Amino acid sequence: MKKENKNRLYLGAAALYFLILIAVHSQIVTGTNDDAWFAAVLDQYDLLSYLRVRYTTWTSRLPVEALLVYLSRWPSWIWKGLNICFLMLLVYELAAIWGEDGERQPKARIFFAVFLFLLPVQMHNGAGWITTTMNYLWPITLGFLSLVLLRRWEMGKRICSYEYPLCAIGCFLGSFQEQTAAVLFVLFLLYAIGRRIQRKKMPLFGYVLCMITFCVLVFTLTCPGNAARSAAETKAWFPEFASYTFGEKLLTGFLRTCSFYITCESGNLYFLLIVSVLCALTLIQKKSIFLCLAGAYCWLITFVSGLCGTVFDKFGINFRLPLAGLLQNTELPEINAAVTWTDIALECVLFSSVLGCIVVLLYSVSENDISQKSVSILPNTDLIPDDPRTESPSTDRIQHADTNGRFVQRFQRNGTFCMLFLMLAASLCSGFIMGFSPTVYASGGRVFLLGSLLLLGILYTCTSKLLVIIQNSISHSL
Repeated sequence: MKKENKNRLYLGAAALYFLILIAVHSQIVTGTNDDAWFAAVLDQYDLLSYLRVRYTTWTSRLPVEALLVYLSRWPSWIWKGLNICFLMLLVYELAAIWGEDGERQPKARIFFAVFLFLLPVQMHNGAGWITTTMNYLWPITLGFLSLVLLRRWEMGKRICSYEYPLCAIGCFLGSFQEQTAAVLFVLFLLYAIGRRIQRKKMPLFGYVLCMITFCVLVFTLTCPGNAARSAAETKAWFPEFASYTFGEKLLTGFLRTCSFYITCESGNLYFLLIVSVLCALTLIQKKSIFLCLAGAYCWLITFVSGLCGTVFDKFGINFRLPLAGLLQNTELPEINAAVTWTDIALECVLFSSVLGCIVVLLYSVSENDISQKSVSILPNTDLIPDDPRTESPSTDRIQHADTNGRFVQRFQRNGTFCMLFLMLAASLCSGFIMGFSPTVYASGGRVFLLGSLLLLGILYTCTSKLLVIIQNSISHSL
């Protein structure tokens, strides 16, 4: 009965979330900015002619634009209905990738449903609601289907035969968004290498997914329209970009990305929330004074100098404490007379120190005590060979089992940390690559949607750890 009541509660929460999305979408006005431009395209071209022109002069995102030119013309309720479905699917995907099985899975869905509302509106409508969501939100959601399938395979869950082609199609369509393709390809490649190192079987569809993303990346890199667009946008948005070296472009992406997250630009609070949870974990666990100081340092930089400094600056309040002025400068590194290389070097040191502390804190909180599940499966693992002798275990055997137990614990901790580190690196690198685009500043926050969703996964993992520690503390005190 208790389980049935919980199921009803979660179904009710899902229904409420669906109704909230309907209410929100009922207030959305489409047909603005780029939406209006795409709506008029088919007045001048037929679809194939338009796609040929776009491929040679502007973009490689042909599947997206083939649907976009129609959806922008159709009644807005069609896009609204589809967008609600994609948001519901995204919640399911995030919970399936990051959440645990069993009773905690519905709680994970509620968590992601709630925190998705913290995404800044500019991430959804920067170029018009239809254009922005179809170029960013929808491809990312389709691409995440492949991660769900790999996660389920890794957990030994049954996968229906029809899910493989659906996942492959989703991976193919999602990969036409360049950031999604790059992140998925690297993750698939690292996953294959990891399985190889562990001498474990790699699923065939894993290789298929890796090949799909690779082929789409090759198509993207060889598309003449992308080069033509880059030249046109350099002239229109960022003339200095043409003279930038490879290192300067990489530096631009690094500083732009770090500035976006650490200063909570556009109201994106995910990075601040992660820092706050990590800081709370270190203070509660009291592992070492160094970790407590690292957590406090990251929080002070992100909240005080970052968020507060940016807010005060927007209201015209002078908040030029040491380093705070740099954090508020979201246009770094436009190398001109106003910004010196000393400023840029200082900014790099500041951001790098924050990221370094974050990595150390993630490694610290990833440490897992051997759970009851781990202890119970230990005697049945292949790490301890069967002993045909009937006498009691020897001292050597007990020591061997203890050594294997420590190995399992370390592997679990390192595995969790590697996952968190990869997600953090993928989130940051998906922004770093924007430094190779002349619209690195003009694109706004929508290019950080993928990175923000990856950060949300990290936030869920850290928050779950914090809640468990708080519950254990309360239980011990009682």
